[in-house]
Amino acid sequence: KKINFVLSASQEHNLANVKMTTSQSLEVLKAIMTLKNSDRLTSDRLTKDIKVIGSISTSFGGSISGKTPGTKVLSLLIKMLEI
Repeated sequence: KKINFVLSASQEHNLANVKMTTSQSLEVLKAIMTLKNSDRLTSDRLTKDIKVIGSISTSFGGSISGKTPGTKVLSLLIKMLEI
């Protein structure tokens, strides 16, 4: 079982697609990981078996914001890994 969590490197693209800033999306990811790792749920084997996969869309650019700076993508990647 997998959850694929996607956010856009482009703030504008993220707002257009999920109606949240990238910071808000990162907070949602944090909430998902907190719930997944919660003591309340770890006794459930199904929860332990769920893998959360993080994806960053528009990493190379997109139609809304144009080219995405590599530093922005790396910054989001680091934030996601820290969660």
